[in-house]
Amino acid sequence: MENITILNGDFENAGKVIRKGAFVYFDPPYDPVSRSSNFTGYVQGGFNVFDQVRLRDLCIDLDKKGVKFETKNPVVENIDFPSYVESIDYNNITNESSALNCAYVSGIIEDFVQDENIKPTVNGRMSSSNFGCNINSKSGVLKFDVKNSQIEIDGGYEGLESLSLIEAKNSLSKDF
Repeated sequence: MENITILNGDFENAGKVIRKGAFVYFDPPYDPVSRSSNFTGYVQGGFNVFDQVRLRDLCIDLDKKGVKFETKNPVVENIDFPSYVESIDYNNITNESSALNCAYVSGIIEDFVQDENIKPTVNGRMSSSNFGCNINSKSGVLKFDVKNSQIEIDGGYEGLESLSLIEAKNSLSKDF
C-alpha cells in the first residue's frame, strides 16, 4: 500500500490537506439513534450533534472538490420545522413547577436520569414534625433539633429502580 496517510485529530484539519481524487474514511462516534444508545466519544466532551453537522458540511465540501469519502454515520439532514409545532417561550416559564413540567414532557429529565420509564410521582410542600439528628465532626457530635420545618419537593420522579428528587430554581441567588 503506497501513498497512504493516516491522520488522527479534528477532521476539519484533515479536510484542509485533502486533494481531488483522494479517498477519505471518517470513523467518528456513531450518532445516537435512541436515548439509550449514548456512546458519543472517544475523547472528553464527546462528539455531539454540532460535530455531526460539521462532519456533514465537510463531506459536502469534499464532494464538491472531487474527493471520495466514506463515513459510518448516517448523513445529518436539515428538515423543515412543522408549522403546527410551537416553541415554548422561556420568558413565560415563571415558576419551578412549570420548568420541571417542560423538562419532563420534552424528555430532558428522562435523559438526565438515564431512565426511559421515569414518571412524575411526588411534588409539593408540607410541614415536618419535630425531628433531630446527630452529625459526627472533628470537634465532636453536633446535635440538631428541628421543630416544624417546611419541606418542599419541586419534582419527584420514579423509575423502575430509582427515585429522583429535583430542586429547581428559576433564578440564581448569590447565597444559595
